[in-house]
Amino acid sequence: KRLVTEAKEIILLPKKISSLVLEKKALDFYVSPSLKRISLVETKTEKEKENLFLIIYELNSDLTKKIIARFPISFKTPDIKNFYWSPNEEIILLETKNALYLLKTNPRQQVKLPLPLNINLLGFISDQEVVYLDTKGFLVAYNVNNLKSEVISAKNENCILEKNSFLCLDSDGILKKIDRRGKILKVLNLTP
Repeated sequence: KRLVTEAKEIILLPKKISSLVLEKKALDFYVSPSLKRISLVETKTEKEKENLFLIIYELNSDLTKKIIARFPISFKTPDIKNFYWSPNEEIILLETKNALYLLKTNPRQQVKLPLPLNINLLGFISDQEVVYLDTKGFLVAYNVNNLKSEVISAKNENCILEKNSFLCLDSDGILKKIDRRGKILKVLNLTP
């Protein structure tokens, strides 16, 4: 007698598969990390003019949808370089070729951020703070509520966001793990 002790890749499918049509003229879409929200860029023709909108839906397990927010946008979809959801999924940061836009769903607000365009945007570190690496190697936190910047660390060549900390490579080839306050948590020398 042989017993099966392990089974891999078991897929269960429902008898009836259903679908949900969100929009018929969607140009692009962005799914939130929790998979509970989806943002669609769609076109609507009004008075013979085509307008673009960013619509945020909340998706329910019973395949129903609810519109959370609707924003008219003045840039074209291909111009969207990066799209970031805040951890609580209430704020969206859009990076385009010409500007950075902050879209808040509660209360509904659209703000063009006064940040330079040649920064390396890393994303949200909290619900209120966006982090970027500027052209001079400064790792900067930008508060989206009071619109103020704070330098976290200097002398960085490149950084990546890792949950609540950063991995930064400095100009001397040293890789540092840095916390939100700029404290070095770990150092790894990469030079031979």
